[in-house]
Amino acid sequence: MGRSQLTTTDKINRLTNQQLGDFRRSLMNLTERRAFDQLFAVAKNNRLAISQANDLLPIDAAQMIMLIDLQRQVDLLQQRLDEKDK
Repeated sequence: MGRSQLTTTDKINRLTNQQLGDFRRSLMNLTERRAFDQLFAVAKNNRLAISQANDLLPIDAAQMIMLIDLQRQVDLLQQRLDEKDK
């Protein structure tokens, strides 16, 4: 029988629990752990996009999604500032 491929969700869970679990636990500040969890929640919410990035490692695709989301947030904040200045 052939081997089963991990789902994107499984890959993200493996990243957060196994590969980056020690890193997360070493974050001294609860705020930093929350930020870590929020970033990976963004990745989990964008599983479809990550699954389409076949040439990237799962961590690279997850980081790209996180950067896109952060840029979206920066753009929204900039828009609010611009509207406030008018």
